[in-house]
Amino acid sequence: MKRILFNALLVLAVAFGFTAFAQTNGNVRAMGPGPVVSISSSYDAMPAAVKTFIKSNFHKVKVTEVNKLTMKGVNELKLSNGYKIEITDAGQWAEVEAPNNATIPHKLLKKLIPKEAYRYLLSKRIQNRVEEISFDPEKGYKLDVKGHDDIKYSKEGKRLIQ
Repeated sequence: MKRILFNALLVLAVAFGFTAFAQTNGNVRAMGPGPVVSISSSYDAMPAAVKTFIKSNFHKVKVTEVNKLTMKGVNELKLSNGYKIEITDAGQWAEVEAPNNATIPHKLLKKLIPKEAYRYLLSKRIQNRVEEISFDPEKGYKLDVKGHDDIKYSKEGKRLIQ
């Protein structure tokens, strides 16, 4: 009886494994044992809110790679100009990273970060040195500035002193 139960469970486990793999079309980045961490996708399969963000902020740039980061609940996009973006299906950006030796254009910064943060960058004359920005709905904004300490703002736009 134990052997029959064991064999039945083994068949179910194997069948479930094949089914899970088939649902991803085989485009799974293996990170060892555990849950699926990243699934390759296409830009055409992205929700409309993601496409709207890309078109309004990177209108002449092509998306070259799309990965759904399942553990974080975001999509990681790589653009032809080297930028990397993490964005939710709802279109809320989580991270914008400039390519090596580049910075985020001040027009894009002005659109994505609180006014107070942008004014601070202008006052310190470092608006052209921001390499990466990130946003967490619970923690707020973080700006990585070349040659400067990270700058943090609450989600309400108040500067957080480290």
